[in-house]
Amino acid sequence: MKARLETSGLFRKNLEATESIVVNQGGSRSGKTYSILQVLIIKAHQTTGKTFTIARKTLKSLRSTAMRDFFEILEKAGMYDQSLHNKSDNIYFINGNRFEFMGMDDPQKKRGAKRHILF
Repeated sequence: MKARLETSGLFRKNLEATESIVVNQGGSRSGKTYSILQVLIIKAHQTTGKTFTIARKTLKSLRSTAMRDFFEILEKAGMYDQSLHNKSDNIYFINGNRFEFMGMDDPQKKRGAKRHILF
């Protein structure tokens, strides 16, 4: 990956975390979501065949927050490829990894889905 990301101290702490569960605290617009998404994008370039689920209470709120940030990060770094984006199913592929975006307002979405990373 030759792209360049502008990162923060919070990004570095998340990237260096070794625990299986990482909790970020802070106020709104403090950079938590942005930093975590940057880490997930980096991790996707270091592995293949994984499913990353990015969820929020509703798909509507997800679209205006984490999804917007995710695609902004890719665009700014010159990594966005429209052919890898399934907009109707809210899926994006990076290096053979699947990023799925879902609202948790449908109870059936919560059960049985196989994923490696949940944010």
